[in-house]
Amino acid sequence: MNITEAVNIVTQTYAFEPWDEHTRTAMSELFNSLLPGNYEIDWELDNNNLPQVKLKFADEAESTIWILKHT
Repeated sequence: MNITEAVNIVTQTYAFEPWDEHTRTAMSELFNSLLPGNYEIDWELDNNNLPQVKLKFADEAESTIWILKHT
């Protein structure tokens, strides 16, 4: 599974939920279960109010390896 597929699954699962901390936490947990990794997730809404995931890694090398593996 790649990042785009995981984001699609998560956003479709929570499409009609309120945009609050509880929903974002549940979205993060689902995303992490689909694509495990050592990262923090920051969900943001784009100009069309669609959720976009931003992953924050502690280590740049780990980030590169994880992203290459899942794109």
